[in-house]
Amino acid sequence: MVFSPKYIPFIADVTGINSRIIMAKINAQMPFYVISAYAPHAGHEQEEKEHFYNELRRTIQGIPSRTTYWIGGDFNARILTTPRNTTIGQFITPKENPHDPNITDGIREHRELFLNFLQEHQLT
Repeated sequence: MVFSPKYIPFIADVTGINSRIIMAKINAQMPFYVISAYAPHAGHEQEEKEHFYNELRRTIQGIPSRTTYWIGGDFNARILTTPRNTTIGQFITPKENPHDPNITDGIREHRELFLNFLQEHQLT
């Protein structure tokens, strides 16, 4: 997680959840949190992937309700049925890849955030 030096006075706290998740609390007019996450890739065991998503879920649940938070990172996910000109490589749906449902579970839990992101980037 990298911030411009001009934002350092607004960083209230930085917490390393584990080697894959870090969270910063930002004091602004309306305080918010920034979470950076790096999910295990396809070569890792399913248990490790589930542990990662459980930790991410617990991290999100630990944020006070009605507080804004942003999640960014590399989720090593495959969620589209065909490649788009704005993506690299072949992406597939959970139906075609039932071994890694975690990203779609996250999308279901935080549906509005993902839909807004997809619309903003014209991926829908």
